[in-house]
This record gives sequence, structure tokens and C-alpha cells, in this order.
Amino acid sequence: MPLVTSSATFSWLNHDSWSEAYVGTRKLAYELLPPPPSSVKAVEGALCQLALIGANHLMEIALYKILQPHAKATGTTSSLTEKKLAEASYYLMLTKWLSEIAGNEANLTIEPLLSTERLRHRRNDTVHKSSALASVVMARSALYSAVQGTYALYALSGTKFPYEPFMQKYPLHEEPWFSSIKFPGQL
Repeated sequence: MPLVTSSATFSWLNHDSWSEAYVGTRKLAYELLPPPPSSVKAVEGALCQLALIGANHLMEIALYKILQPHAKATGTTSSLTEKKLAEASYYLMLTKWLSEIAGNEANLTIEPLLSTERLRHRRNDTVHKSSALASVVMARSALYSAVQGTYALYALSGTKFPYEPFMQKYPLHEEPWFSSIKFPGQL
């Protein structure tokens, strides 16, 4: 009788707050929402708003994850502390603390940070002000722009992007930049 051998490799991805938010927002944008340009029902409009919020959340998580080790470090030239980081706004983390850690400023006037800034403003309008309307095109663009923005944050910080295995398993669809998207009601 011939000898038969085989081997098997098992692996799994260990999710963290960024990868879980990415996978969930991606599912929302591409599996739960109808493909554009179909009309959006009220419940789908709310899901589009949640996708925008989830996409912006990716940037906030990435900023915090990049800055946290520097806030805990002692003997560095940075004045960032855990207390300052805990109280810092997204904008302050991006413009002050990341720039201090990276040694150069984040340029918010070019992609992808141009789009993530527009997303941040729309997220604030959605959450804090007018419950701003959103579309499927906006939801997908927000996700694309936020992931590209996350890549940029890691590059700016000189840190390797840690989520490549998740991007391979759950590929990102190329979409228009959020800076180029027309909002509902805009001409």
C-alpha cells in the first residue's frame, strides 16, 4: 500500500478595533446597501449615514493607535501624554500630535487627507447637527477615502500599515474620492 501524506495550514485573522470597523463598514457599503444608482429607502439612507460615520471612525482609530505608543513613552521629545491623547479631538490628533510625532505636517489640501477632511465635516454634520442626508455613492466613497487616509497616516508616521492581511481578505473597491462626491441636494 502506498504511503499518502498531506499537510494542512490553518490561519485566522486576529481582529482589532480598526479591522472590525473596516469589515463591518465594508459589509454595510457593499452587501447591505443596494448598488447605485437605485433609489434609497429611508432605512437605507440611515444605513448610508452609518457607513459615513463608520468610515470616519477608521481614521480616528488609526490616529489613536499610531499616537498611543508615543503617549506612553517616557524620555521622548514629545509632550504628548496619555491624558492629552484621551482628551484630544480628531483634528488635534491629526494636525498637532501626528505632526509632532512624524516631524512633518499632514497636508490636508491633497488626497487622501483632502477627502478625509471633507468626510470629517460631513460626519460632524450627520452626528451633531442636521442628520445630513447620505447616499450609497457617498457611503462607498467615504470608505474608500478613509482607508486610503489610514494608509497615509501610517506612512506619515513612519509605521508599517498593519492591516494588509485584512485588505487582502476583504478587498477595498476603488471609488471616487469623497472630495469629489456631490451631496444630496447639491447641484
